[in-house]
Amino acid sequence: MDYIKIIFTVFLLVILYMLYFVLKDIGNTEYDELNAPFIKYDSFNWDKISENAGDRYLLHGDNDPYVPQTHSEFLQDQIGGELIIVPNGGHLNGESGYTQFELLINLISNPPQSFD
Repeated sequence: MDYIKIIFTVFLLVILYMLYFVLKDIGNTEYDELNAPFIKYDSFNWDKISENAGDRYLLHGDNDPYVPQTHSEFLQDQIGGELIIVPNGGHLNGESGYTQFELLINLISNPPQSFD
């Protein structure tokens, strides 16, 4: 298994998410000015991303206090892959108790044959 490609794909999806959903003008002048240099994209070539991303897993906590599930559903619609809703996952970070993420480790170690 090519772990470098998997790690790169995870990193790519995080960056895509940040660029598409987070780094937009939100009406907070200080925040918007700080992030202005990073806000360059208003569209992506989703087909090209999908073709080059390899296996795609979109993990989302069913009770995420910061990110609506519709964001993950949108990304799944654009690039395919498997959307996995994690019960009581919160934001899937340390604050939500995710200092080790067995589900993610299992997905990387034992990917399904196909999900598209």
